[in-house]
Amino acid sequence: MTVDMEVTVSGKCTGLVWDKYPGGGDDFKLALALSDSADDSGYVYIEATLRLLHQARVTEAEFRGALAVMKDKGWLRVIDANECLFQLGAPSAATRGPKMFLVPK
Repeated sequence: MTVDMEVTVSGKCTGLVWDKYPGGGDDFKLALALSDSADDSGYVYIEATLRLLHQARVTEAEFRGALAVMKDKGWLRVIDANECLFQLGAPSAATRGPKMFLVPK
């Protein structure tokens, strides 16, 4: 089965961001925008950067900064930079880092 990541909306990821994301600001807005494009496992293709900029209401510089903040907080993991594939999710308390992601089933 092929899933079109661009139109797949994960209520699970969106709920996770609303319930668990630490703090606010541009990185929170970007996390919400990314969760709208993520599947239930948190996988998201970042292909339509302009759409995300508009949806998160950030500039290109704020977008890059917010991505870096999300990575530092352990909420965004690069799966394949060449394919623009990332995974969004809450970091595991057990690993205290971005290695293990917990997305509600």
